[in-house]
Amino acid sequence: MSLTRSRKRSYSRHAKKSHCKGKRAASCRHASGCKLASGRKRSFCRKSRNVHTRRFKLKGGGCGLAHTGGKRKRRRTRRRKRRGGVLAGVLQSARTALLPFLLYKGQKRQQRRVRRRTKRRR
Repeated sequence: MSLTRSRKRSYSRHAKKSHCKGKRAASCRHASGCKLASGRKRSFCRKSRNVHTRRFKLKGGGCGLAHTGGKRKRRRTRRRKRRGGVLAGVLQSARTALLPFLLYKGQKRQQRRVRRRTKRRR
C-alpha cells in the first residue's frame, strides 16, 4: 500500500521534529522518551512511543490528520443508511456509460454524412 503525498509530508514533518534523531547510544539511553533500537546490522535512537496518524473530518476544513501518541481513542460513528438500493446503482452506472456511447454514435453518424457528401461530389 503506497502512501498519499499529503500523508508522506505529514509523516516526514513529525519525523524531523523527533528529539531522538541522530543521538548516539549513550545519550539515547539517558534521554527520557527515547529508546535504543538495535538489530543485526545497525542501531539507532527512536521514540519509545509510536505516533499514530489518524484521519478525521474537520468542520471548518483543514488537513484532516491528527497525530495522537500512545493509546488509540475509539470514536463512535453512526452508520449511514443507503438510499436507492441496487436498482439506483444500476441506473447510475447505465447513465454514466450511456453518455460516452451516445457521443461516439453521434460522431460516427456525422462522419458517415460527410463521407456520403464527398462521394456525391465526385
